[in-house]
Amino acid sequence: MPHFFQQAFQLAASGRPGPILLDIPMDVQGAEINATVPFVPTGEQFPALSEEIFDDVLRALSVAERPLILVGAGIRSANAIPLLRQLVDIVRVPVVNSLLSVDALPYCHPLRVGLIGTYGNRWVNLAVGRSDMILVLGSRLDIRQTGAAVSAFKANRVIYHVDIDAGEINNRLQGCKSIVAHLHPFLTGLVNVVSRTQR
Repeated sequence: MPHFFQQAFQLAASGRPGPILLDIPMDVQGAEINATVPFVPTGEQFPALSEEIFDDVLRALSVAERPLILVGAGIRSANAIPLLRQLVDIVRVPVVNSLLSVDALPYCHPLRVGLIGTYGNRWVNLAVGRSDMILVLGSRLDIRQTGAAVSAFKANRVIYHVDIDAGEINNRLQGCKSIVAHLHPFLTGLVNVVSRTQR
């Protein structure tokens, strides 16, 4: 039984950190167990991010007429808010956010558009609807953001979806350009490349 607890804690603390449910039967709850197994977090490995990936994303942002960056809760889980702000100040692309990342940019930031989706602001949803390219950072693109008509959300726009969980990319919304990566190294690489090209 202890290995289930260890697996549960590892699952909760790795990848996209979050709550887990471990349903323990009553007879097991009343039994004596050996709980001396130490918890050792495992380091997850992700494919190396090539400079071509960063060049591709930056090229797509630069050629788009109405690009947006959509940030989700993953930006906080990755401790990458300072990197996001640094990137936005360099590339000057407007940012829309999910409910769990409302503070990704300061309220008065000139490139902060606001909250997307069902509970979002009308002007934000209009901006998304008129965009031709979206860089999604750490968002599941759930139904509250995309609505039920996911094909209308995708439309003809180019969407780069960056997430630590491959299962969340091209899940509900198909046809996204997939980048499976931890947001901290991804944004670090992106900032480094764009800073170097602007010198």
